[in-house]
Amino acid sequence: MSAIDPTRTPESVWAANAHSLTESPIARALLSFSLPILLTLALHSLNGAVNALWVGSFLGPVGLAATANANLIVILIFSTMIGFCTAVSILVSQHMGRGDVDASRRVVGTGAALFLSLSIVLTVVGWIEAPTLLRWMDTPAEVRGPALSYLRVMFLNLPFSIFSLFLTQVLRGMGDSLTPLRCAVPGIVIEVLVNPVLIHGYGPLPALGTAGSALTTLLASSCATVLLVCSIYRRDLVIRLRGREFAYLYPSWDLLHFTISRGVPLGLQMVVFSGSSLLMMGLINQHGTVTAAAFGAINQIWIFVQMPANAVSLAVSTMAAQNIGAGRWERVSRLVRIGAAVNVASTALVVCGALLLDQHLLRLFLPDNEPAVAIAQRINIVGGWGFVIQSATLTLSAVMRANGVALVPLIFMFIAFGPGRVGSAMLLQGTIGVDAIWLSFPIGSIMSFAMNATYFRLGTWRKARLIHGNRDDAAAETLAAAV
Repeated sequence: MSAIDPTRTPESVWAANAHSLTESPIARALLSFSLPILLTLALHSLNGAVNALWVGSFLGPVGLAATANANLIVILIFSTMIGFCTAVSILVSQHMGRGDVDASRRVVGTGAALFLSLSIVLTVVGWIEAPTLLRWMDTPAEVRGPALSYLRVMFLNLPFSIFSLFLTQVLRGMGDSLTPLRCAVPGIVIEVLVNPVLIHGYGPLPALGTAGSALTTLLASSCATVLLVCSIYRRDLVIRLRGREFAYLYPSWDLLHFTISRGVPLGLQMVVFSGSSLLMMGLINQHGTVTAAAFGAINQIWIFVQMPANAVSLAVSTMAAQNIGAGRWERVSRLVRIGAAVNVASTALVVCGALLLDQHLLRLFLPDNEPAVAIAQRINIVGGWGFVIQSATLTLSAVMRANGVALVPLIFMFIAFGPGRVGSAMLLQGTIGVDAIWLSFPIGSIMSFAMNATYFRLGTWRKARLIHGNRDDAAAETLAAAV
């Protein structure tokens, strides 16, 4: 047995992580940090695609449309929590840049108490109001029953999935993107293997249909959450709480104020995005179950299309926050250029691949439904190219988010995805028919990029101050001229 290294403390590991993101070459640090994030997103997305494949194969277009409708509601709630988790992660990252260990643990304690409480409340309310939510979405009558069964089990999953998200965001905020990847794998394996058994039934196990798919997700999320907690304490990571530090679970009102004041706009950004998706789903549902199933299938491909940009943007946000905390604004300007170039190039490559292979991929989800395959291909051609533009916007918003700026981007998102996306879809349907819905996706992306790029260049977001001494005014101003 090897001897324990007495110099390896949580604080030393913390310092090493901070050095890698604030001192190492930007391109190398960005790629090495974003790769585990990309793999984690890829595994989750592949898992979602496999689940959709099982649902489509066993339950047909009705089952696929049911889970697509219900998932939009879950995503809306989950997206709100992402905003609060991001606010906590920003503080952890900036304290990481400064090397303030105790402050980071205080943030973690307040965040843990907040998210556990919110998730329990959302579970109870969601279970009761699930039928009302589905009615608001104009869910087709033949879809509503299986959608309700799926949605209610997914609400039971919220405490596990939200706390797992919180731990993942905090770990990434401290510069650790490998632990979330390791802890996600066993749960994903469980979900892939158990899903068909619970959906279709096997031996003494009854066929649970869409509820079986949701129950498998609950098992996977609980596994991932337990593994994350065990890994944090087994490896004595710096964000763990011990002894008197458990008092940090009693919320600090200053930290709650920050989390709420920044988390609400950040969460509302996701709510606006997801809310526009709910409204779009309502428009899509008006065109029938086949069109809804086609959109559900192409959306699985679009999830993969967006993965590289999402992974790089998450890495950019953490790196920018740590460098802002350390006062390294000159590195932030280089990070913007490198991150944007990587995002646009990688997304364009994936979009081209999706256009070339969409027919083969769509048949995995719609094996016996050629009309739905044809509709999904049309959706991809008309709307898929907008993700290239969106990838550039993600880089800009990631850097502004790293400094706690959320209100102005929220306004931009509301304009782009409210009047821009939903408004153009409704307005143009009378002229070009259902294609207006698919074209509205790139229209919203173009509007969002134009507004965010202008504000990034000319706005006052660099003057935000989250923690005392986290920036150098003169260095921050160089970003305006450099980017």
